[in-house]
Amino acid sequence: MFSGNLIENTKHSESKFERVIIGAGALGLFLADRILLEYRNSKLHIISNSIYNLPIYIEKENQKSHLQIFPKFFLTHNLDNIYPNFTENNIVIYICIPPQSINLIFEYIRKILIQCISVENVYLVFLNNGIIHIDHLNKLKKILNKNLKLFMLRAIVLGGFKRNILEDKIEIKNTSGREVYYGFYNNQIQNNLNEILPSYYFHWNYTDKIFIIEKSKFLINFILGLYIGKRLLNNLEIYNIVPKDYLKLIFKNYCKLFSQNLISPRFLERYFNKTIKISSLNINSLSYAWYQGNTKPIEYFVANMKEMAYSSNNMEVQEFFANLINQQFKARKETY
Repeated sequence: MFSGNLIENTKHSESKFERVIIGAGALGLFLADRILLEYRNSKLHIISNSIYNLPIYIEKENQKSHLQIFPKFFLTHNLDNIYPNFTENNIVIYICIPPQSINLIFEYIRKILIQCISVENVYLVFLNNGIIHIDHLNKLKKILNKNLKLFMLRAIVLGGFKRNILEDKIEIKNTSGREVYYGFYNNQIQNNLNEILPSYYFHWNYTDKIFIIEKSKFLINFILGLYIGKRLLNNLEIYNIVPKDYLKLIFKNYCKLFSQNLISPRFLERYFNKTIKISSLNINSLSYAWYQGNTKPIEYFVANMKEMAYSSNNMEVQEFFANLINQQFKARKETY
């Protein structure tokens, strides 16, 4: 389906990189676990909105869990304390926060990097869902030290992970997040990819279609979250609910939001089917958040879909998505 190379699974005895994970949700903590296992003596810093006081267990491929002792967590409102811990010239920052918080991420990155006078190379790995607009990245580059070499990489996880907060522990459930596609915003990283992308469990596949995949993943999440509201159904069950003729109509109209035939309905259909196959038993994260009383994720997707439709200047497409949102989102919100 996609072109590119798979990063080899290579063990590393030690690493000369500082690593920062922004977002201590399911993906962020699973990624942190993989980094600690793969990169010996790795200098890992985790940024979170809160501190966990419970033991954290990570589920492995065989569905057995192990206790992971993570390094100190840094709170998002107190990032001034993180810089004294940096001793290396290379920093990798992994962004794993929910898409509705993406505007905050650039302020976090700025606070971290503006202190790093001795740092030479910065690698930003965007693993979050949603669409990241290039103008935000350009603004970030303008306010940073001009001597910094900034490399930006976009990664899309096809499946996902789940965090269960229990009375006596936190569980990170493995729900088929193995396949990851990645590409670059600017300069391609010629060296050090094995030092940047941990390959214990993850399969990293390069593709020059990464931004098409980003937009496709946005639509898939939008559909899966929109159709069931806050009910907890797995992806395959949602897929079976959506009328297939109407699904093709959604694909057709979504493609009209982008110029020069950037995405084809056939591509969206293939990507959707691949995602459902890989993550058929997963619970959609938007619906799960809604079930927990958090409507911000689905509201983010609805607002961005409205904005994209409006920006298309296509009245037919605007009307189509307005009707879709009115019929599904508003009905689900009122019913559930």
